[in-house]
Amino acid sequence: MLQLNYSKYVYQGGDLGGIIFHCQATQFPDDLISGHSNFWLIGLTADDLARYKANQTTVDETTYLNNLENYITNSSGYRKMQQTHPLVLAYALTDLPPGYAMWIYSIMREAVDPSLPDWTADQIITWSLMYLIHDPYAGLRIQKEMLAEGAFAPLEEGGGLLPYVKQPVAISEFPYDLW
Repeated sequence: MLQLNYSKYVYQGGDLGGIIFHCQATQFPDDLISGHSNFWLIGLTADDLARYKANQTTVDETTYLNNLENYITNSSGYRKMQQTHPLVLAYALTDLPPGYAMWIYSIMREAVDPSLPDWTADQIITWSLMYLIHDPYAGLRIQKEMLAEGAFAPLEEGGGLLPYVKQPVAISEFPYDLW
């Protein structure tokens, strides 16, 4: 942002952007003045995990840890694929647009209230094209790069800590968020 001549700015980050937000806020504490995220990870300590296993966490802590465990167990398979074979996955998804559409649909469908009507073919195509038009490889590869940098430690067994953010942050959470 500094190269674009913005000396002060706000940040919005969801999904990987939520993790990047932590790093951006600590690297540029005087420039990044505030932000918003719909994917806010709270790093876990060994004490947090021990209290959870001993059933000594608060209701809010238990909810968070249950959601984290559910995400790791049931919803993070795509992340593992992107972290290990992003180029192969990019070839497959780019070569097979209907497969790519179903990839996006399967992820997005989990994030929508199941009582709502199913998506139309036009909606599925529109959502898929938003990702497919700019080539999916960079979006897949960043998962591998961030894994190598340790950015996913809070999502791994034993937890980990992300950098502390001192700036004011707005956090959105909705009933059917994947996280």
